[in-house]
Amino acid sequence: MRIRVKIAGVGGQGVQLIGKLLSDAAFRANFNVSQAVKYEPSTSGGLTVADVTIYPEDEVIGYPFIESNPDVLLVLAQRGWDEYKGILGKDTIVLADDSNVQNVEKPEECKAVYRLPFAKTALELGSEKVMNVVALGFIAELLDIEGNHITHGLDEFHPDETSDITLLEVAPEYFEESIVDLSPARFREMNMTAFKKGYDLSMGMDVARHL
Repeated sequence: MRIRVKIAGVGGQGVQLIGKLLSDAAFRANFNVSQAVKYEPSTSGGLTVADVTIYPEDEVIGYPFIESNPDVLLVLAQRGWDEYKGILGKDTIVLADDSNVQNVEKPEECKAVYRLPFAKTALELGSEKVMNVVALGFIAELLDIEGNHITHGLDEFHPDETSDITLLEVAPEYFEESIVDLSPARFREMNMTAFKKGYDLSMGMDVARHL
């Protein structure tokens, strides 16, 4: 099973931290992982991208950059959507923040587009700066075979269809360990709360059936 996640936003949104935490959690779960980054030289407002590829531990990742057909495109800023909407494929689902990405439409060639309240949820916690960790929690639920809604509702699918569902067993405790180890101490508690909010948001939705 393979998952390729492209995360696109602008400087100051913590895009690289999402990639780092996602990669670290998957590595802790014994997957083969690569992370590639791209960013403009401006410290705030410039386009910034993280590509995370997750393969079974016995498979080689040949190229770390995701140039077409990501499984997940996470977009935290309008510039990210404008830059990468052209690389979507038939297997791509788009997760777009509904506050920072105003103009997003579903291209015919992708599976689904979801506009999600990552920034709004972060503001409810007291700081939009943890929007990235809310988004990470959302993605974490999609990759948790034991916790996500698919495993609670497989009986809704025809048995012949369940083999087509891609699942990775990256349980939430791996993400929590990564947050504890990689977050600055003063942000650790808020990051953990933000992660759980994003995880719960994903649990209440139907996104994982598209993976």
